[in-house]
Amino acid sequence: MSVTAQNVERSALRVGMVGNLAMGFAGVLASILSNSQALLVDGLFSLVGFFAAIIAVRVGRQSSARPDDLRPFGYAADEAVFTTFRALSLLGLVAFAFTNALAKIASYIGGTVPAPVKFEVIGVYTVVICLICVGLWANHLRCWKKTGEQSDILKLESRAAAFDGVITGTAGIGFGFVYLFQDGPLSVVAPIGDSIIVICLCCVASGTYWADFKSSLGELVGISAGNEIVKEVRISAEEHFSNEDIDIIDVVVMKTGRTHSVVVFIDPKKQVSGRDMDKLSMSLNKRLSSQFARVEVLIVVSEIGREVFRSSED
Repeated sequence: MSVTAQNVERSALRVGMVGNLAMGFAGVLASILSNSQALLVDGLFSLVGFFAAIIAVRVGRQSSARPDDLRPFGYAADEAVFTTFRALSLLGLVAFAFTNALAKIASYIGGTVPAPVKFEVIGVYTVVICLICVGLWANHLRCWKKTGEQSDILKLESRAAAFDGVITGTAGIGFGFVYLFQDGPLSVVAPIGDSIIVICLCCVASGTYWADFKSSLGELVGISAGNEIVKEVRISAEEHFSNEDIDIIDVVVMKTGRTHSVVVFIDPKKQVSGRDMDKLSMSLNKRLSSQFARVEVLIVVSEIGREVFRSSED
């Protein structure tokens, strides 16, 4: 990623830090004023986003560093590590909030009536937070496009801002129904409406954060990139080597953060030197650089492709 794109990314993340910090404190304060556990959970989500943004600024800068003696394969994995632990921390928060809400419902069933919720505070909080989330989402998305859609961190943060806005808005609507029908159809569950909304929020949030966790963890353990990407790389390699006396045996593509690692197994029909192999790798790297934000190419001479790693067991 270019220096300009990195500056755009850092600027957007700083704006996100300010926004998340403001929403975090607003959520904690509003939860105290309104007696709402749901607002506390919402605020804690934002505080996690704030601390994540601090780390993301460093990760975004470091993940673009070139390989060195300490990290011979580069720093691309840092971005995947960041997204993995961010999703994991949010899943932990979801589990805590879910368990706490269940405990409050059990306590209510046992005869303990929770303190009433002050709906006026919740209404003001919902409107303010939704407006901030829309602003953060629009800014992250705009900056992501300015980077050439290269930054997975900005893509994640824009989605997180949109998701936070939807969650807060949905919670606000839920509280609205409880307020309107607390003396009617919802009179039985109105005292624990806050806990029910927390459980609903947790169920929705867990699906999104679990998907992010699986995706980033897959990058860390080296799962192959999607079939469409592998097919795209193979077609590019075949076109690139169409004038060479070379058979392409196999193509492996793995995505780590914003970097695509490509291994092309070839069977040359003529003798090639180390210099020839270097030229082939660099030329294919240059071609694929127009398709991906960052790509690393390794060409391996082989007759059986990736099966060479399995044949050692036979």
